[in-house]
Amino acid sequence: MKLSIFKKHFPVFLFCYHLLFAYVAWEYVTKNNGDALRYWFVGQDLSQQSWFSFFQPGTELIKLITFPLVKYLQLPFLVGFVIFSIFSYIGFYKLWQIVVSITRDHQTSFFAGVVLLLLPNLHLWTSFIGKESILFVPLVLMADKIRTQDFRSPTFVLSFLLVALIRPHVGVVLLLAFLIAFIGKGNLTRKNLIKLSLITVIILAGLYWMIRKIAFIKTNPWERILHVYQYHIKGLKKTSAYVPLDEYCLPYKMFTFYFRPLPFEKTGWLYQVWSFENFVLLLLSLAVLYGVLTNLKKIKWDFSEIFTIFAVLLMGVMYVYAYANYGLIARTKIMAMPFIYVFMVKVLAQTSTIQFKTNTQRET
Repeated sequence: MKLSIFKKHFPVFLFCYHLLFAYVAWEYVTKNNGDALRYWFVGQDLSQQSWFSFFQPGTELIKLITFPLVKYLQLPFLVGFVIFSIFSYIGFYKLWQIVVSITRDHQTSFFAGVVLLLLPNLHLWTSFIGKESILFVPLVLMADKIRTQDFRSPTFVLSFLLVALIRPHVGVVLLLAFLIAFIGKGNLTRKNLIKLSLITVIILAGLYWMIRKIAFIKTNPWERILHVYQYHIKGLKKTSAYVPLDEYCLPYKMFTFYFRPLPFEKTGWLYQVWSFENFVLLLLSLAVLYGVLTNLKKIKWDFSEIFTIFAVLLMGVMYVYAYANYGLIARTKIMAMPFIYVFMVKVLAQTSTIQFKTNTQRET
C-alpha cells in the first residue's frame, strides 16, 4: 500500500478503532462498576436537581455535561460512552495531524507515531464517561499550540482554562512547566518578565482557589495535601491492584508510573495487554534516548521539548506519592501522553534528519 493511500484512510480506521473502546469501556463498567455510573446518574433521582448546580470546578463539571443528556434526552448508558468517545476522537485526529506535519520526510518517525496512536490504554480511558475523555482534547490542543509557540491563541487559552477547571492541580503543573520553558527559551526582556510574573500570580491565585474548593483545604494547605496522600496510600494498600510506590525511591516511582507493569509482572489479560503497551513505550523511549545521546551536540531543544520534559517530570512527581494502584496509574498518566507522543515523534524526526545529513556528508 502506498503511503499516500495509507494516510488518506488511516483517520477512518482510527475512528472505528477508537469507537470500539466505547463498547469495551461500557462493558467493563457494567460488570465492575466505576465512576461512569455516578457521572451518568445511574440509579439517581434527578427530579429535584438543578442543572446549573453542577457549575463548579472539578468533577461536577462532567455532570454539567451529562445532566441534560440523562434528564431531558434520557439517553441510554451505552450512548453516553459513544458520545464521550466521539468527542475524545477529536484529540486523536489532531494528534494524527501533528504526526503527519512533523514527519513529512521521515518514515521511521511517522510509523512510530502511528504505533503510538494505536496503543490501547489511551483509547480505553478516553472512551469512559469521565474527566479523561473531556480533558484529552484540550491537552492535545495545548500540545499543538506549545509546539508552534502560539500562546496567544484563543484555543490555547481556552484549553488551559478547561484543564484548570476540571483538574486545577494539573493546571498548576502545566503552568510551572510553561514558566520553566519560557524562562529557558523565551528570551525575556525585563518588561516581559514583569508581565509574565503578574499573569502567573493571577493564574496561580485562581488555581489555588479551585484546589482549595475541590480538596476542602481550610487552613494549612501542605498539611491537607499530606493527609490526602497518606489517606490514598492507606486505602490503596487494600486493593488488588496495589503497587508499593510508597516504598520505592523516586526514580523507581517514576519508572513504575510511566512504564510498569512490564510483561509477566501481573496476571490477567487486561494486564497482559497493558504490559505489552508499556514495553512498546519503553522501547520507543529508549530509541529516543539513544537518538538524543548519539546526537547530543547537534540536537536542538526548542520550547515544546523543554516544556514536555518538565511537565512529564512534575506530573509524575505529583502522582507517584498518592496513586499506589495500577488502575489509577493507567488512568492518570494519560494526562501526560499527548505531550509525550509529540515529544517522541519530534525527537525521532529530528535525529533522523541529523543522521541523514551526517551520512550524506560522509558519502561526499
